[in-house]
Amino acid sequence: MLKPDCSPSLRKRGIELAVNFLVVFILMIVVLGLGLTLFFKLKAGTEQINQDVSEETRRQIEEVMITSGSKVMIPFVIEDIQRGKSGYFLIGIENILDQPAEFKIKVTAGQADADQPHYIEADNAVTISPHERVYRKLWFNVPKAAASKQFIYNVRVCRAESGMTDTECPADMVTYPPLQKVYVKPK
Repeated sequence: MLKPDCSPSLRKRGIELAVNFLVVFILMIVVLGLGLTLFFKLKAGTEQINQDVSEETRRQIEEVMITSGSKVMIPFVIEDIQRGKSGYFLIGIENILDQPAEFKIKVTAGQADADQPHYIEADNAVTISPHERVYRKLWFNVPKAAASKQFIYNVRVCRAESGMTDTECPADMVTYPPLQKVYVKPK
């Protein structure tokens, strides 16, 4: 039988190395766990702040809609959006009818320009129950080559109503006043 050529000091060093590796590995797992915990707590806090801001904005829209009697409201009509990024406007729509109604948001540019911000078409059709309010985001993407000027967009809310047409709304819908304007300024 062959004897290993390991002296007791080499065995001791091998055990120390294995123990040190185990300690470092455990510490690494603990630090990673603490980092992930901190990350998710911060993320949850940020999401809560975004929801609070959104809820506060909704309250402001409701207050203005109630006091002005407006059926459509965009509280912040000027938005500075970084070139190469996207930004949005919040719109509130109230159905003042006694029955559910279908609404569609139509956004058109005030003037055509090759490098102007682009409205990101989304499914903006929504059915609103009687005397209810709905809030939607109108997203705009600003190209990196956008000019440093203010761009105007017309925002129309169209409501389905048989037998009536409007040139800016689909053939089977009419404009639900008032017409709104939003201003996008690339920065």
